Amino acid sequence: MISNGQSRALLGVVIVVILLSTTLVTFFVFMHIGDPDEKYKGSHEYIVSGSESGLDVTGDGVSEYIFEPKGYVYLVTTTYSNSSGTDKTFKFSVICDSKDGVAEDLYDYVGETTVDDRPCKTWKCFVGYASVEFSIDTDLVVHKYTITDEGLFLEGRLKS
Repeated sequence: MISNGQSRALLGVVIVVILLSTTLVTFFVFMHIGDPDEKYKGSHEYIVSGSESGLDVTGDGVSEYIFEPKGYVYLVTTTYSNSSGTDKTFKFSVICDSKDGVAEDLYDYVGETTVDDRPCKTWKCFVGYASVEFSIDTDLVVHKYTITDEGLFLEGRLKS
């Protein structure tokens, strides 16, 4: 016959086993599902071309996911050089307040366009005196951007 103390110990063991099993199943389910926001957190590379003070320039760009306080923030960094060989860098941020798109109070809406066979919305902002226009799709991927400043025109296009 099982004593009262033994039945409590057995019940405790059963509860611990059930809790551990539930925790392990939950862990493996979430590991299998993954992060549902993962597609918004990728980095993207760009081919950059344009001109500066009448000289042709070439370069590269990268869009990097930075953080997610209440949305998604991407830092777009462009490194370019002209025939003199001096590298220069220009940076701007694309701040999305949700998966629905950019923080509309920070940018001026330009219109809709298709870039790389993807429907995009084009937005404009200023970084210092430079004007920046970028076209972004519903997956929060910037497909194209232009930077215009006195004597400077750069266009970045998403590498395929």
